Amino acid sequence: MADQDKSTASRIAYWLRDRLNADLFDVIKTDGREVLDVGGGNFYFRLRRRGHTWQRYVVLEPTTDLLPSPDPEVELLIGSATDIGLPDSSFDMILAIQVLEHVFDPISATEEMYRCLKPGGLMIILVPQSGTLHLVPHHYQNLTRFWIFEQARRMGAEIVHWKAIGGAWRTIASRTFLMFWPVFNLHQSRDPALGRRPWQFWIAFPFQLLVSLILFPISLLLSLGDISEEANNHLVVIRKPMD
Repeated sequence: MADQDKSTASRIAYWLRDRLNADLFDVIKTDGREVLDVGGGNFYFRLRRRGHTWQRYVVLEPTTDLLPSPDPEVELLIGSATDIGLPDSSFDMILAIQVLEHVFDPISATEEMYRCLKPGGLMIILVPQSGTLHLVPHHYQNLTRFWIFEQARRMGAEIVHWKAIGGAWRTIASRTFLMFWPVFNLHQSRDPALGRRPWQFWIAFPFQLLVSLILFPISLLLSLGDISEEANNHLVVIRKPMD
């Protein structure tokens, strides 16, 4: 679900994500490839701005309203990550950029994507380990690299690249930046089941904002020497072995 929310808050979040996760663009090499972008929205805009080309690019979303505007260079497809509805071995590259946390059954989703991957093809996955709640109610879990590695092993895939992006301080920076978004219902982060906030919250709210404004740049600076066991995100590239 990479960038289907068009709000200003979401655009800011994705802009920051792209810069803090710059390694993602180093491993995506689409030139001459047939690419399936699962839940990608208009992520291909970012690739195009960086000079990427492709032989075929398909964006898969579960509903029409999540698809980007029609583009002659991109195919738009309605489907599910767990039921893509395309033939086996259809793509050289499959992208799942911060999508699996929004899929209720990520095991079935990765198996379905792997089915659509050609032998020798690459699946590029970016998942949060410490992501804040967003796109409510479709945020089901965060994932560790141990889950991804084990799932790759079960599918018979080869891990060709892994990087823990950020760490404990990056997570603190992310939390201080995003923790108040539910108050303003930004990026679909508010859970309506929780009801109204108590009066104590509103008394503390100005002081919380002040502390967060101070802590955000400090924790972002300290993240330059981060503790990667508490990774903010995991970037994993897996390869489907040749037959």
